[in-house]
Amino acid sequence: MTPRRLLPLLAVFLVLAVSFFTLKWYQERQEQAQQQAKKIFPVKEAEITALTLKKAREEIRLIKKDKEWEIIKPLKSKADPVAVSSLLTTLSFLDKVRDLGEEKDLANFGLSEPALVVEFNAQGKVHKLSLGAKTPGDQGYYVRKDQDPRLLVISAAHQASLDRSLTALRDKVLFDFPWEKVTALRIKTPSAFVDLEKTGPATWRWLGRENFKVRRDRLESLLRLLSMARLKDFVTDDPKDLRPYGLAPQPQAEITLVRDKKEESLYLGRRHDQDFYARLGASGPVVLVEPNLMQKIGESLSKLEDRRLWPGEIGDVHKIVWGTPPQLWTAVKEKNVWKITGPDKQDLSRAPAQMEVALLRFQELEYERLLPDSAPAAKAGNLLLLEDGAGKVLFRLEELGSAEKGLVALRLERGPQPEKALTSQAAYHQWQETLTRLTSPGKER
Repeated sequence: MTPRRLLPLLAVFLVLAVSFFTLKWYQERQEQAQQQAKKIFPVKEAEITALTLKKAREEIRLIKKDKEWEIIKPLKSKADPVAVSSLLTTLSFLDKVRDLGEEKDLANFGLSEPALVVEFNAQGKVHKLSLGAKTPGDQGYYVRKDQDPRLLVISAAHQASLDRSLTALRDKVLFDFPWEKVTALRIKTPSAFVDLEKTGPATWRWLGRENFKVRRDRLESLLRLLSMARLKDFVTDDPKDLRPYGLAPQPQAEITLVRDKKEESLYLGRRHDQDFYARLGASGPVVLVEPNLMQKIGESLSKLEDRRLWPGEIGDVHKIVWGTPPQLWTAVKEKNVWKITGPDKQDLSRAPAQMEVALLRFQELEYERLLPDSAPAAKAGNLLLLEDGAGKVLFRLEELGSAEKGLVALRLERGPQPEKALTSQAAYHQWQETLTRLTSPGKER
């Protein structure tokens, strides 16, 4: 086919293409117009600055201040950002299921005395939505917008999203601190007192137990747990007597977080059914918290001591030596690979990820307990040596053989003084299997 004959076909194609995209654009415009026509309030979520819910004798009033929502009536409290955002989203996207036209007799639709009235401010204007009775079949609710005489119907799902209780709108965080900003943690019970203080960007100490090594990652997990903890319900905002809640004369436990010399405390009381009473601060409301909160805190504290055989930084390791002398393997870190040399001049290569996984698994090894200096010496077996890029020894381990049932004795050099420790024999052997797999020719990359 010649180019001259192709020109009419190309022209037809272009006309059809233009017609198709024009029609599609027009249909999209029509759909957008229809969606906008269904919207009850032409507002955006960010434009709403004040909100009031009126139900029977209850009135809940909220205002937006410095980008944060606060409850100012019937009490002053920080609002739950998730609950408020959900409510505002519903208002900004609220659409009518049906428009029943003008209706003078509102009593038949539950709108002479609405069950719920939602008022809000947006761009200097006050809007009102009155919600009345259910529609037949319970699939929707009759509503009235502002002073518009028309009777509208919204879905039951939208009604449920708007009908929020005071409890649902109140902020339920127990501690209003970002966990990474906490500089001290104190936990006090009748039988124990934990007093932790941050001494550096990644270091903590237990005051009064200076030889206790705090495991940072687990402490940070505990702080994240506390920062994410939520109360279940509010019991009373103005308790006259704390004894019925087990909060007086002394609470069962006290948790305090410190940030920039500011403190927030949670006092825990007695059990109530499956939950526990608690109080937010010395003058705050009495609330209910889940029973597993203290259980999780106790579990975290029991694992807080750093018992790792080697707690160093994996990125600092540039050389690893392991095996039973004189049959030693040596791995040296190069640019994009680890070169491994065996006792019989074997030459292997391993990807950095493989070596990092091996070191991570070694970091999982923890000792059961340290042995006294007077413990009898034993002949060394397997050896592990970690060095940095300058040849400085970061860590040295020598196996001293089986000790008690299920435990193996080790000599550790990780500081100014050598130490002896007992660790799980099964976990230690699993780690040795990891090293064995690294020296298998079939694992070469």
